[in-house]
Parts: sequence; structure tokens; C-alpha cells
Amino acid sequence: MTRGARVAAVLAAGITVGSLTGCASQIAGLAPVGGDKTTALRIAAIDVILARKLTIRDAPACVQVDGDFNCIGSLTDGDVIQVTAPGPDLTDMTVIVGGDIIVYQGPIQKVLDDAAQDAS
Repeated sequence: MTRGARVAAVLAAGITVGSLTGCASQIAGLAPVGGDKTTALRIAAIDVILARKLTIRDAPACVQVDGDFNCIGSLTDGDVIQVTAPGPDLTDMTVIVGGDIIVYQGPIQKVLDDAAQDAS
């Protein structure tokens, strides 16, 4: 494959991923069937952001800190996405945008179920 063809393929892949930005149900369709709880938290956080028609620049990356889980990402306008979930069960989460706007607080599974329902 020539360099130009590789560049075109990378750009096409980027356009395809970018076109999913507003479609939480499509992103949910990409969710692993047997993913771990951290993966479920990350996917739920992304679904919450996309459901509010916000555009993600950097998808939240999650880490466990002292038993709890924290995720950080950003929107295209530069606002920070913060997600917190008490461990070890990871049943609830809080999604905050811009440092002080709570866009979701509640069960992780509800977000995943709602996104799955939208996909069907």
C-alpha cells in the first residue's frame, strides 16, 4: 500500500469514528459483551456525554484510586469531563462537565440499558 493510500485509509477511519460522535446507541453497539466494570463505567460515561449532544475530544480514561474509580476526558470546547464511581461495586457514577455541572448522577447499568434499548 502506498503512503498516500495509507493516509487516505487513516483519514477514512477517522471520519467513520467521527461520524459516531452523536450516536450513543452506535457506540453502545461497540461495547464488549463481557467487558470488566471499568470498561462499563467508561462506556456509560461516553453514552451520557453523547446523549446530551456534547462532542468529545478525549474520551474519558478511567483508573482506580484507593478503591474508587475516576475518569478524566475532555470536550471539543476544552471543558473537562470528570467521572467518579465509588468502588469496588461500581454501581453508581457521577459525570461532571466543566468542573461544576453535573450532567448525570445515578446507576451505571441504567445508562447502559437505555443505550442498548435505543440500539434496538
